[in-house]
Amino acid sequence: MMEDNSGFGQPNVRQELTDMLVQKFTNEGSLRVANRSSADAALEGAVMRIMDEPVSVKAGEQVTTKRVTMIVHAVYRDQKKQKVFWERDFSQTADYPISQGLGGLRTALHQAEDKVSSDILIAAISNW
Repeated sequence: MMEDNSGFGQPNVRQELTDMLVQKFTNEGSLRVANRSSADAALEGAVMRIMDEPVSVKAGEQVTTKRVTMIVHAVYRDQKKQKVFWERDFSQTADYPISQGLGGLRTALHQAEDKVSSDILIAAISNW
């Protein structure tokens, strides 16, 4: 389970990111998801920061587009040899029109989660 240390105030981020990672690892096929006690490797991580900032402003200084940035710190460990394969931060963004309000923010968060989870999967596969 990924943690959420961002303090951003969107309660589903932790579960959504965890679910995306499980789905991506399951669909990819070369690695499988297992209980920690029987796994050869373990992936741990936490959402460290989520930012929601303006990126596009029209005349009159009115914000038209905002960008969500998600930063996740992850550690991938070899359980058998008790060593760390890698430990690093992953960062991804997604934009949304301000006119979409909270729905746009949630969609952008989901897109950023999807991109970050793909990056983490690629890092894990390339190191296995």
